[in-house]
Amino acid sequence: MRDAVTDAVRGAVRGAVSRRGPRPPEARTRRALPRIAVLQYGGMAFVSLFVFWPFARLLVDGLSATALGDIISNARIRRIAWFTVWQAALSTAAVLTLALPLSAVLSRSRFRGRRAALLFAAAPFTLPTVVVGTAFLATLPGNLRQGWFAIVCAHIFFNLGMAVRVLTTASEGLDSSAWEAARTLGASSWAAWRTVTFRQLRPSVLAVASIVGTLTLTSFGTVLLLGGPSYATVDVEIYRQALQVLRLDRAAALSVLQFAVVGAVLLWTLRRESNSKAARGRNRRVPAPRRAQVAATLVLVGVVLIPLVALARRALRHADGTFGFDNFRALARVTRGSGLVGTPIASLAVSLRTASAATAIAVAVGAAVAIAATRSRSLAARRVMHALGTLPLATSAVALGLGVLLGFSSEPFAWRRSAFLLPCVQAVVCLPFVVRTILPALSEVPPALSEAAETLGDSPWRAWWSVDFAVARHSIGVAIGLAFTVALGEFGASSFLARPQTPTMPIAIARLSGRPGQVVQGQASALALVLGVLTMFCVGLAERTRGSQ
Repeated sequence: MRDAVTDAVRGAVRGAVSRRGPRPPEARTRRALPRIAVLQYGGMAFVSLFVFWPFARLLVDGLSATALGDIISNARIRRIAWFTVWQAALSTAAVLTLALPLSAVLSRSRFRGRRAALLFAAAPFTLPTVVVGTAFLATLPGNLRQGWFAIVCAHIFFNLGMAVRVLTTASEGLDSSAWEAARTLGASSWAAWRTVTFRQLRPSVLAVASIVGTLTLTSFGTVLLLGGPSYATVDVEIYRQALQVLRLDRAAALSVLQFAVVGAVLLWTLRRESNSKAARGRNRRVPAPRRAQVAATLVLVGVVLIPLVALARRALRHADGTFGFDNFRALARVTRGSGLVGTPIASLAVSLRTASAATAIAVAVGAAVAIAATRSRSLAARRVMHALGTLPLATSAVALGLGVLLGFSSEPFAWRRSAFLLPCVQAVVCLPFVVRTILPALSEVPPALSEAAETLGDSPWRAWWSVDFAVARHSIGVAIGLAFTVALGEFGASSFLARPQTPTMPIAIARLSGRPGQVVQGQASALALVLGVLTMFCVGLAERTRGSQ
């Protein structure tokens, strides 16, 4: 990496010297400040327009005494809020209960295919939630297909691989001397792990718990498909109140309360993490027994593979029990009672077009925010830009979609029917992933390298291209892949903004899954399998780009 940067700087310097003489440092500083200001204000303008303005409308409509009184006094909404909390707690506990022993074994394992197994196990974390819901409709038997059990199983499938991967990486870097001392003094493996290793792992466990807890608290697509008429989370209720009952004030009030709860959970987790530090050092643990390694790998891969195989089997199964590609061919036909105006496969073109536009916007804005955060001279400005890039994580996509629906339906921003609105909102959902991918790479570039090229006469653009981009190009490639994957499967905000005549693939899958009939259900499974394969292909390309760094 250092040699590549040095060669890039030398090339920029040679080109600069051949064209013009050195530029004084004062002139370089005067020219740099306006560019940084443009990037800062550009990023702030985008986030303010598509995050702050929708949330302001949610506050205006949701903090009214009438709306708050309605949801507090409504017994059904209180039951939904309670179910949202306890299913999130149960799902998080189940994920950690499985992830901790699996990561303890895999962190002490070294065998061919281990990395591939961890990557495959983490793949469901990138799958669209409607694909996960459709997979479990195909996996579970009829009496368990909808309800709290199906929801918790889907959450385990979605989060387990990510949790195991994070905890395995954290376990590999722990200081093992205290654990070895405890074993030498006669403690059992379980006692040594519980009293020593788990305390060192606590920051990583809290991080995983906060991620899983936040995702399950704001679960929408999976619960919409698997909850049935009896079970719903707050996000599902926001959707129903806004688009079915047409009580936008109630939906806004629920969004505000949900934002307060999720924000409190995140702040509590960050405070606990800041007070805990993992001890890192040498790791010379005794390898796990071969039988334990095989069992842990089979469990991890099996949890992921069984629902995916069930989805593929349902997509290939005909009404008469034979197997073939009739359901895939049916995607090109208009089916009566499907809930779609056109053919299901037409949603593929809509999703590709919308995701491409959203990716371009997210990468452009995310790169501007990352550059401003790393190049700004003010510490406060850098913190503000970093916060702007991660702010959309603090609210659910459903609340964001509702806020955009409220904020862009009237003047001064009557853009509700504009074609660019949906890509912009999807870009907001993708923005944290882009910033968190590009920012660390740009932070590794010493400003002195670009300044040296500019001092010797190179233009700011050429200096950035030759130095910063040379270092961050792989991270930008990963950011493009992640943004496209997230936008392709985005469902929460899109359900409020997509046009009925041109639904995206996740919306088309949800509509097909909610309709009776063998043909329609076969189309839903086939379309979900297409979306799942396309998503995993994009994630694979992003991982390959990351691995080439």
